[in-house]
Amino acid sequence: MTAVWLEIRALCGGALAFVIAWRLRIVLGMLMLGALAFITVPNDPAWLELVRSVRSPFLVRLAATFSVWGDYLRGTLGFLAILTVASFVVRSKRLRRAALASVLAASFAGGTAVMIRTLVGRPRPRSLLDDGVYGPSIEHTLNSFPSGHSATAFGTACALLPMVPYVGVPAVLFAGGVAWSRMHRNYHHPTDVLVGAALGTMFGLAFGMAGRRRLQA
Repeated sequence: MTAVWLEIRALCGGALAFVIAWRLRIVLGMLMLGALAFITVPNDPAWLELVRSVRSPFLVRLAATFSVWGDYLRGTLGFLAILTVASFVVRSKRLRRAALASVLAASFAGGTAVMIRTLVGRPRPRSLLDDGVYGPSIEHTLNSFPSGHSATAFGTACALLPMVPYVGVPAVLFAGGVAWSRMHRNYHHPTDVLVGAALGTMFGLAFGMAGRRRLQA
């Protein structure tokens, strides 16, 4: 347990170092994302309708599957538990460290998304409220922005990319499916999943690069 805790501390410290090193890029990215939101938010209803316009039985089932297995507890932790067991079976320290980095990235990304959406209070598209910012709220119907599923899915996937790309690439594709499913099932606006994915990507790459650097040390 002590070794795991030391590894967690090292990965968190390494991820923080990368965030500090990338601070100008992150600030620039946030400014660009904010500017993009001015374009996307007014068009969210039309774009969401476009995403949901094709509703074949197959796509409805597919969206439900992505949403269920894109959940943090069921999907992220379950998948990474399997990955951890596999790392012991094949005796891969790289795979084991990648799994831990992914858990941390998904946790930080998801936690950040929860804090932001609790403060913002944007209604979900399936609610009966007019779109807008309703302020701090813990109500499920006012937790639309940003998407927690997108944040944790991309956090998981992007942490795997620098360390085990043969797992990371399919995981990124799956994360894209999760983001799509949240719109198709009318839980989130396009801007919600965009910002959630951006959060996940930032935390994922930071922890993934930190893990890769430790393997090279």
